[in-house]
Amino acid sequence: AESVAFSRDGNFAFVLFNVDGGYGFRGALARFYAIFAECFERRLDTHGAWMPFADISAIEGFEDFGFVFHEGAVHDQFNADHGIGNYRYTEPSTWWMDMPDGMERSAEDVDRMIREYAAGDDEKYKLSAQVTLASVAYDEHGHMQYQSRDLPWCHGVCFSSNPNPNLPEPCEGRTLLWNDADRAMLYGPDTPGLQAGEYLDSLEAYATEAENHRRDHFRHVTIPLTFSRESKSPCIHKAFSVFEFCKVLAGDLHAMDKALFCNSAPERYAFLTPFFDVMGIEVEWVGHEGEWVDPGDDVCNFKRAMMATRPYALLLNTPFEKLTPPIVERYFQRSLFYGFLPSMFSHNAAEDIYWGKPEWYNRDRHFFLKYAPMCREVSEAGWQVLTHARSDNPAIALERFGTDGAIYLTLLNTSATDQQAAVTLDTAALGVDLAGPLTDDISGATIPLTHSAGEATLTISLAAECATRLTLRSK
Repeated sequence: AESVAFSRDGNFAFVLFNVDGGYGFRGALARFYAIFAECFERRLDTHGAWMPFADISAIEGFEDFGFVFHEGAVHDQFNADHGIGNYRYTEPSTWWMDMPDGMERSAEDVDRMIREYAAGDDEKYKLSAQVTLASVAYDEHGHMQYQSRDLPWCHGVCFSSNPNPNLPEPCEGRTLLWNDADRAMLYGPDTPGLQAGEYLDSLEAYATEAENHRRDHFRHVTIPLTFSRESKSPCIHKAFSVFEFCKVLAGDLHAMDKALFCNSAPERYAFLTPFFDVMGIEVEWVGHEGEWVDPGDDVCNFKRAMMATRPYALLLNTPFEKLTPPIVERYFQRSLFYGFLPSMFSHNAAEDIYWGKPEWYNRDRHFFLKYAPMCREVSEAGWQVLTHARSDNPAIALERFGTDGAIYLTLLNTSATDQQAAVTLDTAALGVDLAGPLTDDISGATIPLTHSAGEATLTISLAAECATRLTLRSK
């Protein structure tokens, strides 16, 4: 079917640009940011920790943890009174349908059950089922695509849905997830104005199929079709459908000066990131026996690069009863190095939530008190792709945050042994006046400087896998 959104013509463009090779890939990225500045626009200047679901007002001394972003917020007025953003929860590419114990999850049983929901009296399930029937992705044989799942939040199946808001009603985009009624209820002139924006979970749709062969969806796409890797037949890739939904939602929210927040990105689809004001992911940097699991510099650098100066938040998922102080501190220090905003969630993203266990968050409170303000300061200062600093020891890595006022340099020993490095700062490029010694912001140690021809050099020692922060003052 021919698209109603564009002609049969396919247009494309590309940009060629020169870079200063002395800065390597970072120089190319700096130029890329300048050319496509609108894709990396920062709209939120207040950054902080991510709270998943739990009631912040029930946490004694909640101020110690630095919450700013609340997924699926409760007690909206309390949050608003304390500078915490309320973000409504949505998962745009799925519908999780419970099925009775003992029922087979055959295509016939799944089809019968969703149609019973669609014709039933339960308004919540009725609407969800009707929308899913209209938006569910098909395989090459015209069958609904779903996965059988047994998880804390679903014992049944997870449907792969197309969130393209251009689908005719009932469609998942406009009818169920984002519509005129929701906009008026949450953001209209007669509302108390408590909503900071929308939160999209599982953005890259981990539990769904990549290909949608449903022919009646083809004519509503705004991005050209692609081809199946297996059959070579035309299809819609799910990432393009998510793109279509996010584009509309972000446009509407930003026009109202509201924010868009998402989970589980960027992982594979970097082209989704321009729509978001805060992004994050649940991480397993600590194994189920309490051991440290290195997240990988390449993974963290990719996320940092795609976010630029925007906030990137983390939720640690692990059995928290097995955490030890050195591992907790390592999690906070690694977050500080990359300018990420650390928080905690659950061992399985559903049960035994950290913030419901005072014995856990009180155990770790002193780490939040120490590191959460530092993480917030570097994030708000804004990551800078060009460090204007160099280490003579490749085991000690550097990052810079900020351009005016306080400029922060974070350092990480990436090795499993203690290391020392001479770090040289280009004081002219940084625009800093380093007349006296520096102070290690974590240990409090004084760090002497030597000066020569527009540069300053310091010597720093870091224990294995440890990080620290130095504060520089601009002229």
